[in-house]
Amino acid sequence: GNHDTYFKNTNEVNSPDLLLFESDNINVIQEPEVKNYDGLDIALVPWINSENYADSVEFLMSANAAICMGHFEFEGALMMPGMTCQHGLDHSYVSRYEKVYSGHFHQKSEFANIKYLGSQMQFTWSDFGDNKYFHIFDTDTREMLPVANPLTIFEKIFYEDTPSATFKAHEYSGKIIKLFVRSRKSQLEYDKFLDKLLKAGIIDLKVVENTEINDREVDLDGEKIEDTLTLLNKYIEDSDFELEKERVKGLLKEVYLEACEAE
Repeated sequence: GNHDTYFKNTNEVNSPDLLLFESDNINVIQEPEVKNYDGLDIALVPWINSENYADSVEFLMSANAAICMGHFEFEGALMMPGMTCQHGLDHSYVSRYEKVYSGHFHQKSEFANIKYLGSQMQFTWSDFGDNKYFHIFDTDTREMLPVANPLTIFEKIFYEDTPSATFKAHEYSGKIIKLFVRSRKSQLEYDKFLDKLLKAGIIDLKVVENTEINDREVDLDGEKIEDTLTLLNKYIEDSDFELEKERVKGLLKEVYLEACEAE
């Protein structure tokens, strides 16, 4: 995938090849190829970049396989709620396959014959509240079985004069926390609550002091990208310049998404 490669224009330097070469039970796919599993041919495609683009497209349109798997960036795919990919591969390149399974985008989605499986775990705040799965592919039935991942790392806590004595801080050990302070009548009790939380072994804490906030609202920090983009798009619409505004909006979406992934 794109996060495995050091350079953007080549897969030559990649972490699986460098770190997993001694693992006999792991086969790193560095070139597009068709492999047979239990009598079923599957087309496997590594991350597509400028160096291997032409060869990858030729492979996709000619590989003798019913199933295709890879780490694809298809135009029109759901990147995250409210935002679709405005660039990438034309999905007609893979229309010949019975089913195409892909990683890359963090949320599960499906369009045409393409199914994005979503990330197996949480990576950024945009993954908060989204169920994550590992998957097992059955070569006999050609079904993809989702296996839920019960582990999470991002958690929100809403403080409403919550008694520190009854607060189960240990449940947040090893978590990245956002603490939303709705009500704080006693500074001493709040300090006790905060101290108990910090001593629980959390990874990181951000405090949002806003008594008006509710569980449907968010601070603009990546969880609900459409909220931030609404503000950006409004700013573009209200601006007086001669550039094509829809194109500027698209560029801002791409830049904002990269910023969210890098946080």
